[in-house]
Amino acid sequence: MKQIFTLVFVLLFFYGCRDSITEPIIIQGEGGGSSPRPQYVSGEVVVYFIDSLNYNFIRSFVNELNIGVLSIGADSAFEMEINVDSGSVNKYIELFSNDSSVVWAIQGSTSYPEAPSNQYLMVRFKDNYSVQYAFNLIHSIPGLSWIKTWYSPKDALLKVPVGQEQHWIDSLKTYPFITDATLNYIAYPV
Repeated sequence: MKQIFTLVFVLLFFYGCRDSITEPIIIQGEGGGSSPRPQYVSGEVVVYFIDSLNYNFIRSFVNELNIGVLSIGADSAFEMEINVDSGSVNKYIELFSNDSSVVWAIQGSTSYPEAPSNQYLMVRFKDNYSVQYAFNLIHSIPGLSWIKTWYSPKDALLKVPVGQEQHWIDSLKTYPFITDATLNYIAYPV
């Protein structure tokens, strides 16, 4: 009976998940050949820009390249890690969540090696507010102290001719406002 239940459960699980299974995209492994565990997406290059550029400049630049643009990440939003020196984390989350300058506020995770040992918040500020505004807000609230600011990267995912990825990477790296260009690598769980 237990085996039948297990079989029915497995069948129902896969039946319920069938819509989320999609065909794999065509990708290449190291050296350009087919591989069951490819290392990058063929025909895609990721480009990173200096922080001072805005969306309009990046959009104009990639349009002039006459290649496909899959996405552009160029907002000016930023996150701050904020230490909770005293008081309830939930109280501060509610306080920040009700502020018009904040996109979201959550409790920070202490599960990664560089994480602060105390309770802390992660707060994302809207891109039309300055870092100075956020500092002033944090310092105006008793029981909090600033830890670190995280900036959103300025990047673009470009569609280039398959097999010409390295040519485009080398060419893009020559521009003074580009900090890096790489293949669109694929990560696998270990």
